Amino acid sequence: MINSKSDKKGSGKFRRNLPGVSAAPKLHIWALGFALLLAGCAVPVSAPVGAPQGAPAGGGLGTVRVEVSGLGLVSGSEPMPVPVSGVSATPKLQAVQADPKGPLGPQRTVYPTPPDTSKLKYTYIWTDITDEVEPKLVTPDQDSDGNFILAVGSYTLDVQAYINGIAEPANLVGTGVGTKLSGDGTPTITVGDSENLTVKVALEPLDGTDPGAGTGTGTLAYTISYPATTEDFTLTLRNLGDETTPPLSDANDDDNLQTYDGTETVAAGYYDLTVQLKDATGRTAGKNDVVHVYQNMTTTIPAADWTFTDADFRARLVEAAAVTGLAAPVTGKPPAAAGSLSVPDDANYGFAASAGFTWEEQTTDGWTTFSGGKFAPRATYRAVITLKANSGYKFSGSIIATVNEGPLDGWIVSAGKISGDTAMNTLTFTVTFPATDSTAKLEPTTWKIPAPHTLTITSTSATTPLIVKPTGELTLSLTGDTGDYTDIRWTVNGNPVTADAPAGTAYTFKGDGRSLGTYTVGVRAQQDGLWYENRVKVPVTNVELVLEGDYTGGITAIVEDGLLKSITTDAGAILIGRKDDETVTLKLDEAGKLQFRAVDGAGNVPIGSYGEFQLINTQLGDSHSGDKYKQEADLDLMGNYDPDTGAWSGQQWTAVGNDSARFTGTFDGNGKAISNLYINNRSILQGLFGIISTGTVKNVHIASGSVTGADYTGGVAGYNQGIITACSNSSKVTGRNATGGVAGMNNGGTIFACYNTGAVSGNYYVGGVVGDNYPNGIINACYNTGRVSGYGTSGGVVGYNLGGTILYCFWANFDGNGVGDSIVGSVYGSPVYGGTGSGGTAKFGAAWPSTSNQWTIGANAWKNLGNWNGGTNPVYPTLWWE
Repeated sequence: MINSKSDKKGSGKFRRNLPGVSAAPKLHIWALGFALLLAGCAVPVSAPVGAPQGAPAGGGLGTVRVEVSGLGLVSGSEPMPVPVSGVSATPKLQAVQADPKGPLGPQRTVYPTPPDTSKLKYTYIWTDITDEVEPKLVTPDQDSDGNFILAVGSYTLDVQAYINGIAEPANLVGTGVGTKLSGDGTPTITVGDSENLTVKVALEPLDGTDPGAGTGTGTLAYTISYPATTEDFTLTLRNLGDETTPPLSDANDDDNLQTYDGTETVAAGYYDLTVQLKDATGRTAGKNDVVHVYQNMTTTIPAADWTFTDADFRARLVEAAAVTGLAAPVTGKPPAAAGSLSVPDDANYGFAASAGFTWEEQTTDGWTTFSGGKFAPRATYRAVITLKANSGYKFSGSIIATVNEGPLDGWIVSAGKISGDTAMNTLTFTVTFPATDSTAKLEPTTWKIPAPHTLTITSTSATTPLIVKPTGELTLSLTGDTGDYTDIRWTVNGNPVTADAPAGTAYTFKGDGRSLGTYTVGVRAQQDGLWYENRVKVPVTNVELVLEGDYTGGITAIVEDGLLKSITTDAGAILIGRKDDETVTLKLDEAGKLQFRAVDGAGNVPIGSYGEFQLINTQLGDSHSGDKYKQEADLDLMGNYDPDTGAWSGQQWTAVGNDSARFTGTFDGNGKAISNLYINNRSILQGLFGIISTGTVKNVHIASGSVTGADYTGGVAGYNQGIITACSNSSKVTGRNATGGVAGMNNGGTIFACYNTGAVSGNYYVGGVVGDNYPNGIINACYNTGRVSGYGTSGGVVGYNLGGTILYCFWANFDGNGVGDSIVGSVYGSPVYGGTGSGGTAKFGAAWPSTSNQWTIGANAWKNLGNWNGGTNPVYPTLWWE
């Protein structure tokens, strides 16, 4: 029923494949375990007791007790942990936004059932890293209590758990890394002479989110019950990691029992399982669960949780109703026929079968039915419009009805009344018109659209399209030989208005008293027995817009809390993100679509709005390496922070540049601020820029926001292969692996004179400035004062450094080292401060350097080095551009 899509992006495309144990990231050490198993070198629990492997002559020995937890295990007093129920199979309720096209929910998260721990087999892989140049695998002995006996030195421990009691790759169900119980949480285990250590290992399931962990499968089982009135049944499964939709197998659909049950074998990962039902009346019901599928585990959705009854079916809401074609009463003319009115083609409602459109006249007895004939002079009329919702729909209690795309001069549209008992499927509202003219006006019987020079409207405004402020006005005039026209008439939204000039050749449109929106000003005139007509659209808006291009249509602006959030043209919405008292210049084509403006004198394309920034995503790749952009004003990217809950929401930013189309141009932030950057996208390459290839990003300053992604997530860029210079980030950054305040991954790129003050968190390779610095990557004169947290390989400046260069950087507010971990062969900068693992970096504190010859001072790096001041009111160093 579901056609699967190919994954063009590939979430693991950038993951490096490194030869040898010493170069392999610890995150993927379990892959080495597979190779050892196949070679017969795995370390089982039942290894024979004897002299410890690699023990030096006369050297010391230590004893290590290993306690394993996770996957339904907890640490206990026995050599092997006692199994308990660990992974919850009970749905956990979460809030979910209602789907206006089909109510779903509530959304739950369903977890797998733990494996049978009595049948699990564990392998223990010890690596001696005392010699960082040549780490080696060891097979330690065990004493009678099952504790490991190791020579004095430094080690890492990786544990794998297998189902069915057989240690084969296909049976792998969980992995974990040992950490010293009394240590700092790092995976390095240091064994001292005669020392008795306890090492904890928290096994984690293989949830499919780590591309390096393989593509194992798990099982999803479900049973859905539905009432006999159900006519339509749709079930979809969507992978939340790569957005693919795996095909579902043929399930057991029993119409007699009204059940639908199935068992699916799918790749490990996070999925959205959605069921949607529809009954004979068009009502809908549905639920969707976020389903975790782990390798070699079964996730079962309890039948009771997916049992639908007739009470679960609800009508869909109609939130707005629109009617067009309504004409105002004209003295001496009969009312238009009911067939002249229409609703949108895709509307879920129509006119009531009877009395869908009638007229009423105001009399001394109130409103009475207007039985027909012609409209009388100096009389007040109203149209009564009744709409009926389609089957399966009902009108919302807060519905708003619009007529002729309003607002309309002098027309009053009532709020409307909803009826239809509990069905709420009938909406009645009225449109009241101004009193008719005192005399009848003859309408033309023959119409002709004039040539542009025949009946042309000009104005006092130099802008295109015409724009009026609520306190302003605009004079419209006829040009050409106006003496040849007779009976010139001006209208606003079809209603007659009074002309200013004696012959009716001019009209002043005033914004005062009008609602914000777009108005249609028209003029009609007669010449040689034929009638001519022309119209212009005049937006009334309270923002300063300068529009370039060929667009002459209407414009509606949305302003909230002093911010111009967007404008809407005939082509749709354009996001802006500027203060409402600033002049915003945009270029629109004839249809109203946003275009890049012409380059400035230095060859830069000006970027002054959210929409223009996003247009860069249409100009990516090597063919655009010469493109240059320059930010011309502070931009608000319209994420919303709730101080009460600490949560972010609002407008989600799409990173500039992606896996298949990378940013290769030059973007100059011009020292302007970017605030409220909001990304919540659990996929790779997240940041203001997704991936910078050969491009340059400079002078970009992110003042606030929240960036959440998977691997390769950063504030300024998720992945950098180009140049990032003189940039800063103060947004919160949350990712998985390779997560940094400025950039998640720096692969051969240069990051110079940048800083981060936002909190950075992730799993592995987490750094205040850069998460992962790959060979030939250069990080020079950068600093971090934000909090840094991760499961391993986390650093105040860089989380993981593999042969890259780090020079003259400092960090604060992090208790670990400046560089979380590195591989031998890395080129460290000089000087080296702060101790082991801090090459090229220094911690801002009591040992802070005070002489300028230790650091590069001047226009190329630091302005000054600040002062520790004994920890009281410390003054942080500042970069040359600050």
